[in-house]
Amino acid sequence: MQLLHNKLLILTRAIILLPGMYILTLMWLIPEGEKYVPGLVALALVSALPGSLSKHQHPQIRANQRPFLVALTSFTAYGLVTYFWKGDSWTTLRAFTAITLYAWLLSGQTFRKVHVQLLLLISGICLVVISAYQATLGYDRLSGFINPIPFATALATLTLLIALITNSTSQRATKVIGATLVMTLFVAILLTQTRGVIVPIILIGMVGATYKLITSKMNLTAKIIIALFVSLTVFLSIITTVDKRIDHTLAEIQKIQSGDLSSSIGLRLQMWSASVKLVTEKPVFGHGDLHKTALEKLKTKGKIDDSLSRYSPSHYHNQYLDSLVKQGVVGLALLLLMVALGLRAAFLNPLAPKVWLPSVLVALVYASASFSDVPLRHPNTIYLFILAITILSGLDSSAPDSTKHLKRKRQKHQYLENEHG
Repeated sequence: MQLLHNKLLILTRAIILLPGMYILTLMWLIPEGEKYVPGLVALALVSALPGSLSKHQHPQIRANQRPFLVALTSFTAYGLVTYFWKGDSWTTLRAFTAITLYAWLLSGQTFRKVHVQLLLLISGICLVVISAYQATLGYDRLSGFINPIPFATALATLTLLIALITNSTSQRATKVIGATLVMTLFVAILLTQTRGVIVPIILIGMVGATYKLITSKMNLTAKIIIALFVSLTVFLSIITTVDKRIDHTLAEIQKIQSGDLSSSIGLRLQMWSASVKLVTEKPVFGHGDLHKTALEKLKTKGKIDDSLSRYSPSHYHNQYLDSLVKQGVVGLALLLLMVALGLRAAFLNPLAPKVWLPSVLVALVYASASFSDVPLRHPNTIYLFILAITILSGLDSSAPDSTKHLKRKRQKHQYLENEHG
């Protein structure tokens, strides 16, 4: 009976972890894959048995995560109020509701570093597969099954996380696979031609590579050769993959200088300008979905260009301004508080003192992408961010490395054989 109970608990835990594994893997390979996450979360909630998660719970981690979860719940609840009060995106609300419930379910859970490493490598492989598939078909911009900008945000997030685990592991196979994935994912980021993600990922990569070279024990000549090689490789990769995008950007700048604001950059400038005007009208609680009506009023008053009115934006290509327009200062404050408390939970993780670095880098990617997109309004990137923070804040790097553990077991076994031989 006890054996059956233990097997049932193992099965239950597997079902509970299923949404997280799906978010990092299959979600990117299936058209509209994000739509299945709420159903998987519901299955996990229904399947949860008393005691099924207690074995992997850590009281300090649960206490550290509690403020983050309360802030996440408050932001989601405010989104629900906004939705029924002034209208808003049901897709975004559904995503936040699902991932909030799932984050509470995983509250206090610990995740062994070796398992997280394996899952991240599989996730990277999935993103490489869909990227290679679209590149083979001749896509102008890689976009997964979503959109180039949020897809680039996801690629950048996984690139950084895999780069960090590759750097921190002692397993040669993991290093080789991880390094290969990082290079391939970087090329995929370039092929999305997403300026708001390419620039920060290059800057972060340059800072990381510089720090690694400075702190390494190699001689100065070797460091210079490696630095030149890496710089040349990155430069050639950029030139050969985004040359058309560079020409397109220069052409757009010329249009703006001549007074034509109908280009991609021009429309963004118009949206940012219009959003400031809209925020001043309802700064506290925002317009909700009524921002479209308010935008039409600005057109009637001649305060926005006809090209922006025809474009009729669903969002303002800036997470901070978009939140202010639709949910006001209250909504933006709750959003920033949620992110800050998520980082706090990772900083305070007693089982992984260095986990603050990947957490900060993930936040930096999202913060940078937020200047030209709304990563915390797209379901895919919402799921990825909240799940990443939840896992990192519960990461257990104190668990023994699997290869070292097996090596110690073999040495112990050999010692016992010699003793009895």
